[in-house]
Amino acid sequence: MSKTKSKMPVEAYIYKWLVNRLGYREHLELTARMPPVKHRPSAVYEHFKAEGMKEITVLGYYPNRFKLYSLHQNLVSLFNQDMMAYTQNAVRLGLPAKTSIEDFLRSCKIDEQELAIGTAYKRWQRQGKQEIPGLRIN
Repeated sequence: MSKTKSKMPVEAYIYKWLVNRLGYREHLELTARMPPVKHRPSAVYEHFKAEGMKEITVLGYYPNRFKLYSLHQNLVSLFNQDMMAYTQNAVRLGLPAKTSIEDFLRSCKIDEQELAIGTAYKRWQRQGKQEIPGLRIN
């Protein structure tokens, strides 16, 4: 059984994060079968019709829109976790959260038009004092 290539739309800031932080070049490969997912069909179809998205290539077994949308949701979650961990560490070192968020976005080469600083800062505020898995700071 061979894997199939599919195109998946992602937001520009997710694309830049994949390229600049994770080293994405050719494709993402799903190494395990994704569990069945339940999403509203309208949300899935709206995502695939959205304007201003970048396309990435995904290599996997029987990819369909629901699996790709689920992967997209996971990528957004991973981006948020990465940004929160970066910001949390910077705040623990005494830097302001807004400055560290700006530094993170700059390191990923994400422009203000792709993800507003205010939006990213709101994500930080909503996150509260959540612990990042695998990160313990005393």
